Amino acid sequence: MRDTDMKNSVSRTAQLVLLCTLLVAACSSSGTPSAGTAVSPAAGSVPGVGQSGINPPTGSQVAPAPAGTPGALSASELVTQLRDSGLPVTPTIVYTTTTDSEHLLGRPGGYISKAAFVDGRVSRDGLPDTSAGSVWLGGSVEVFRTPADAQQRQRFLTSQGSDPAKIEYTYVRGPVLLRVSHKLDVSYADGYGKILQRTG
Repeated sequence: MRDTDMKNSVSRTAQLVLLCTLLVAACSSSGTPSAGTAVSPAAGSVPGVGQSGINPPTGSQVAPAPAGTPGALSASELVTQLRDSGLPVTPTIVYTTTTDSEHLLGRPGGYISKAAFVDGRVSRDGLPDTSAGSVWLGGSVEVFRTPADAQQRQRFLTSQGSDPAKIEYTYVRGPVLLRVSHKLDVSYADGYGKILQRTG
């Protein structure tokens, strides 16, 4: 074989090796990313669903709360969890559209379930409202369709705080709003807030 033919053969072999190396690299990069690799959402996927770091959409597009989160439970079930956690809670009313005096149950932007409870540490003496279900007697739990609805409700209740008869403690986790009697010491009220963070 002549020197020229030998050089051409070596050159072709080197080119084939380089081509194979590039193909292998390209194939491996299209596979499953390793831990710590950022993955762009697939075409047609819904932002905010199953993707960390992306805020969920608001309104009717928000998926129901998954099992194991407070929004997956009814207000009545959450009151039971408060009681079972050791708080001196007695469930009193599970509201229906008939008994809900605020007429928010089931309405757009309103809660989808609501339940009231009495706290055994609250004295009825001097309370502005001692009617059944009054937050002054202990509190209530309101569960909404979305966290945004719960936050909007909290903002409304906070805005009513200039009226001494309507002041109360409020705590939000996800789509759940916990309202607690202002008759309780703040340390007791914060105990409710801490337990809410562990419910679900």
